[in-house]
Amino acid sequence: MTQWLDVGAAAPQRPGELRAVPDAATPLAVAYVAGHWYAFEDACPHHDCPLADGYLDGTTIECDCHGSVFDLTTGAVLRGPATAAIAVYPTAQRDGHLYVSSRPSSSPL
Repeated sequence: MTQWLDVGAAAPQRPGELRAVPDAATPLAVAYVAGHWYAFEDACPHHDCPLADGYLDGTTIECDCHGSVFDLTTGAVLRGPATAAIAVYPTAQRDGHLYVSSRPSSSPL
């Protein structure tokens, strides 16, 4: 059964907001891009660096540690050194809160 984690206010504090999700069973981060929230694994598969510390560019995130780039819509690696994809998760908004599914929308590629 899919559970939904309340990760806080659904209204972003600023365009391009990027934040880690505290207290999640799996390290998670969320990013607000062009009116949509994206949720994704907050650990680069290259060396487990937190992606929430990275650089958001549209629907891509660049790891701050070694420059790997991931597509937030699919989790795919767009540029290494990482070779494994990240998990991405469905999001929902209800009553002013943002929720992230406990199940990835797809297995990492």
